[in-house]
Amino acid sequence: MRSLRKLPELCLFFYFATYGSYLIAKDQLYLDKACQVNLLPWLEERGLNSSVCTDQAARAELPEELSKEVESKSQSIVANIRIYEGILVNVPAVIYCMFAGPWSDTNGRKLLILFPIIGQALGITVLIIALIFQNLPAEFLLLWSIVGVFGHISTMDAGCFGYITDISSKEERTKKISIAAGMISLSLTLGYYFGGFINGLFEDPTDSYYVIFFTSLAICIIGIIYTLFMEQSVYMDPEKRTPFFQLSHIVDCIRTVFKQGENQAQILVAIFVFGAANMALITTDFEYMMSRLKYKEFDRSLFTYYSGTKTALDCLSVLLLLPIVLSMAKISDLAMIAMGLLSTTIGFLVVMLSDESWPGAGTGWPLWVLAATVRTALVCACDRAWLTKLVAPTDVGKAFAFFGLFQAVTPLVSTPIISVIYREASEAYPSYTDEDAFLRGLVGGAWLAPIVILMATATIVTTALYFSQYNTASKSTSQKV
Repeated sequence: MRSLRKLPELCLFFYFATYGSYLIAKDQLYLDKACQVNLLPWLEERGLNSSVCTDQAARAELPEELSKEVESKSQSIVANIRIYEGILVNVPAVIYCMFAGPWSDTNGRKLLILFPIIGQALGITVLIIALIFQNLPAEFLLLWSIVGVFGHISTMDAGCFGYITDISSKEERTKKISIAAGMISLSLTLGYYFGGFINGLFEDPTDSYYVIFFTSLAICIIGIIYTLFMEQSVYMDPEKRTPFFQLSHIVDCIRTVFKQGENQAQILVAIFVFGAANMALITTDFEYMMSRLKYKEFDRSLFTYYSGTKTALDCLSVLLLLPIVLSMAKISDLAMIAMGLLSTTIGFLVVMLSDESWPGAGTGWPLWVLAATVRTALVCACDRAWLTKLVAPTDVGKAFAFFGLFQAVTPLVSTPIISVIYREASEAYPSYTDEDAFLRGLVGGAWLAPIVILMATATIVTTALYFSQYNTASKSTSQKV
């Protein structure tokens, strides 16, 4: 049994429970600030005030076209800001992780785990300040991007999964990594449900924000304290320690991935799959805004419960389904990856094509289909386990650093692209009617097109590689017989 001071799964729990509990509130705060502060002059020109931004009764009294215009303009402002947020969060995270991953191979994983949690605490502090000073515009929330300076998710994952790799055997690694990935989904689920529960207790959204943000900060501080008392995963020889900012770290990362060998193609596929899967992890912000356009009865509280259910089902796939399947049958990591990608792609396709005119669409059932089919946690868990079996034990930190690179680069590249698509689509959406239902649905879901294309490509590539390996193994077996 492991020491209580060697449980990186707990660090993942604290980090992602923090993140999940305030994420939807942060998205709504963006929209509130955009409407109440940035859009205030426009509202006053039309004889309105900021009450129409958060008071549902006041919004309901507006003519339908004007209500749609207020929502559309608010979302357009937020979509513009998201472009810069994606850059500010992920550029520092890319740089940090490329140095931190190789450095952790010789200096230990502990600081890689600690720094991102500290970054979360500072990010939440920014949100609290934005609440206290109500006249601050939506752009102020860009300071939340300080989480990227401390490594954010990519560095946290590199540290925790590198730690687990250090203390697990090759045979048990897929199960242990799946449990850790399940801990991410579980903590996000609890965080989402907590946010939805708190939101339902208060009529004034601002009151719920205070409770959510201060509770998130408390969880974060507990995570910092636990990480400070953690032991290193393995003994680190002081004579072999290397400086943090050393260019050879980046060279070592690239060499680990691109060096010639029998596993090179598989390593490249594993990295491509991880990048594709991580595109599916950045959709929550846009799903929330899209739900306000397409699914009129799907309010913030319902969306929070939907997000929790989506991550809960994903959590079950890695905490229960995957260990049971692996104990009953010998199924390769690659086969599990291909099935998870296919299921996820189908779910996103349904949401992308859905329209508010579909029977019952107002209740958001296409999103519940997505919740039932998304298997990104399963894909990422199997992909990480697969990668650790393709590289040498001494190169695990470098390989995870490259994973971290793609984990940070994916939103860095895709968030601005998706934000631009969403901004243009949200401005055009109100001009479509039920007569143009198919086009309206496609416009409302156009931001999902890059994700669906990338996920479909990853599905095809992994399926082809799986059957190629299967045929090779079959021929080898028949020749031996």
